[in-house]
Amino acid sequence: MSVLELKNSLLKMIVETDDPLLLQQAIAFLSTMKGEKDWWDLITDEEKRKVTQGLECAQNQKTLTHQQVRLEITQLLKK
Repeated sequence: MSVLELKNSLLKMIVETDDPLLLQQAIAFLSTMKGEKDWWDLITDEEKRKVTQGLECAQNQKTLTHQQVRLEITQLLKK
């Protein structure tokens, strides 16, 4: 696919969506990839809070292995 075809495909997807969150994420992604902005400056305060909370959990070794998460999800899906 040529660059022009890629641009047209992307433009079509953008024009056809009415999802503001998807559009915001697309802008954030492209801005970050172009080096215009840091991703941290583009996320919401709630997302920043969750990232910070996750880092604190990791630093305090309050984490789960992939295997533990899969087991919990399997148990939840059986209910």
